[in-house]
This record gives sequence, C-alpha cells and structure tokens, in this order.
Amino acid sequence: ESGGAAKEQAYAKAADAARGLVAADASYDNILLLGETQLGASQYDAAIATFAQAGGKNASDWLPLFYTGQAHTAKGAYPQAVDALQKAVGKAAKGEDKARIYKQLGFVYEKQKNFDAAKTAYQSAGDGAAVARITQNQEIAAHNQAAEAEEKKVAELKKAQEEARKALEQGGAPPPR
Repeated sequence: ESGGAAKEQAYAKAADAARGLVAADASYDNILLLGETQLGASQYDAAIATFAQAGGKNASDWLPLFYTGQAHTAKGAYPQAVDALQKAVGKAAKGEDKARIYKQLGFVYEKQKNFDAAKTAYQSAGDGAAVARITQNQEIAAHNQAAEAEEKKVAELKKAQEEARKALEQGGAPPPR
C-alpha cells in the first residue's frame, strides 16, 4: 500500500528476513522470494544475482528471467532486459504468463524508442490500448517534426527577406538568390 522510500524500507526488511529463510532452506521458492524482496527494495544488482541463483535451481521456470528483466529495466539496462524477457517468453507455458512478459517487453522497447517492436510485443500481450497509444504518439511526433521543419523554413525566409530589405535600404542590389 505504501510507496517510495517507505515501500523500499518495508521491502528491505523483508529482504533481510528472506535472507535468513534462504540461509535455513535454500529452496527455489525461498531464493525466488529473496529476489522479489530485493527487487521491491530497489536492490537491483543483488536481485539479478539472486534470480540467477533461482534460475540455476529451476532452469525451466520463466519467473527468474522475468524478474531479471524487470530489474534490468529499472536500472535502465534495456538490452539485458530484452534478452532476459525474450528467454522468459520461451519458457512460459500459459498465455497469461506470456502476456505479462510481452507487456514488460513492450514497455522496454518503448523506452528504447523501438516503437515497431513495442507494438508487436503489446499486440502479442493483447494490449490494444498500448498499441493505439504508441501509434498515436508516433503520429504526433511525425506531425511535430513536420511543424518544426516548416518553422525552420519560415525563419530562413524571414531572415532572407530582412537581409534583402536592408540591402535595398542601403541602396544596394538585393542579394542573389
């Protein structure tokens, strides 16, 4: 329910407890729990290492890779996030799990400004609203780019017009075109 620093403190306390749990029983579930708490506490490097350990215990599960992708995303390490998430998709069996992974993958591609890949991922997740949002944002960006180019042309024409006016006022010939 809490956010920000309060959330991170709560997760940090949970991570301490989870470390004790792993020390007592280093099962896959306990290691995964530790990684989840580290992720919530914004301890991304520790979480990545913990999820690698969990993946070693259960190489067929998609969750450690998914969480690794989330940790890399939070760090801004997008290529590593994409790699982990693509591996997770290959291991997920249920459609809802794949949709969850594809949504995260779409988010990462969007952060990288790889909009076509983001749309494909969001489509695979069944998230039509995200596809529509990206399409609309692309259209707005193209319109803004065209408007900026037009403004630049107008400014150049005004500058040339002013130079010609000054040349005529000084009795000279207008500048060549």
